[in-house]
Amino acid sequence: MYPQTHFLFSYLVALIFVKFGVFDYRTAFFVALVGLFIDIDHFVKFVLHYDDFILKDAWNRAVKGVYAGRSFIHHWAGVILISVIIFWLFSVNKILFWNWLLFPHFFRLCSFEYP
Repeated sequence: MYPQTHFLFSYLVALIFVKFGVFDYRTAFFVALVGLFIDIDHFVKFVLHYDDFILKDAWNRAVKGVYAGRSFIHHWAGVILISVIIFWLFSVNKILFWNWLLFPHFFRLCSFEYP
């Protein structure tokens, strides 16, 4: 998949969870960004295979079909492993991540109690 497909598919799945009340829209957008950044595994595998750090070369070889670049993430075991890790990180760090690291100024401006 192309990077925009990773982003849109992740966002669509996250929006389903928003509809069921599991996530809010802010979390859905974060899930979409993680879905986009998970695409980095192609470049890492390209670097390990060709020992070439130029992103343009990796993109051109992938588009032309010279390099497939599929890693363990694209198999069921990888999907389940990454999903469990992301869900665990979200569950453990939800309050710390959203309230303290990303939006501290917002909470000060709105006069919420700041941890």
